[in-house]
Amino acid sequence: MERVDVFVIGGGGTGSDITGALAGAGLTVAMAERDKLGGECAHYGCDPTKAMLKAARIAAMARRAAAFGVRIPSVEVDFPAVIERVRRLIEEETSGGARPFEELGARVFLQEARLVDAHRVELADGTVFEADKIVLATGSEATAPPVPALENAGFWTNKEAIWHGEGVPTSLLILGGGAVGVEFAQIYARFGSKVTMIEALDRILPSEDADASAAIAEALAADGIDIRAGAKMTRAERPDGQWRVVLEDGAAFEGDRLLVATGRRPNFDGHDLKAAGVELDRQGRPILNETLRTTAPHIWVGGDATGELLFTHVCSYEAELIVADIPGRPFPRDYRVVPRVTYCEPEVASV
Repeated sequence: MERVDVFVIGGGGTGSDITGALAGAGLTVAMAERDKLGGECAHYGCDPTKAMLKAARIAAMARRAAAFGVRIPSVEVDFPAVIERVRRLIEEETSGGARPFEELGARVFLQEARLVDAHRVELADGTVFEADKIVLATGSEATAPPVPALENAGFWTNKEAIWHGEGVPTSLLILGGGAVGVEFAQIYARFGSKVTMIEALDRILPSEDADASAAIAEALAADGIDIRAGAKMTRAERPDGQWRVVLEDGAAFEGDRLLVATGRRPNFDGHDLKAAGVELDRQGRPILNETLRTTAPHIWVGGDATGELLFTHVCSYEAELIVADIPGRPFPRDYRVVPRVTYCEPEVASV
């Protein structure tokens, strides 16, 4: 059995920030990441979607060029080329890999790590670490509403909407009118898909000011997006590979692909939280104190795994909280001022 001062499970933004800071301060630190260093934002969220939004914006500008006296005979979106640019940008952003952490003295393992009890972490290769302190920066995963036919039915989440490896679908159904749904709706509408967006609440972007929501709804309608707000889905079917979504009022919509963007939950799959003394609330979120300690006081949770404010800048802030608390310089979390942006056109920002 090997020993470290701190074991960080998860190499996304939060885990990476914590690992680098603590290793730089002289602690012995190990970090494990089962997918890709950089996490959700770098590979499946912020970075790739912003690159796709830029491509979609350029396509829309080209279609409007004649209004400015510039004639473009036709506008064709080369989707594989768009995704290749996305891939290249991500590779440039994450090219350092594990090297920056290792130069600080941290050990990095690109494999599954499992919390097995209060102080032990087991890697996929069977190596066991004992750690004085443990950080769970395990991120979150997309959820789907409890609707028949959605379980294991091959719908898209944000990951598949980027990396599906297909062309632009002729038609796309989007379930959820929050920031993720709105951004992908505009991306694919401007790429050429016929997009229908279904939102259960009475307006899209329900967390934003009503006037801002109305302005975005108008802009999306101008892109040809059919918005169905106040519409609850009761059934989803996929006969012969074509999605069919049925609403509470009996209306039905069809599409080649279905993107579910209705929310996320903390990802603790495979971890023995009970043996470690980590308790969850009824929504499956960890019970945390003001410095992000769990009910096991030597274990912290940060980033999207808290299930609270799922923003990259909040993840960075929470990394700072944990880095301060581990050596005994705690300060309480304060979420009174949290900016957020939805990067559609026009953009929506609020605090």
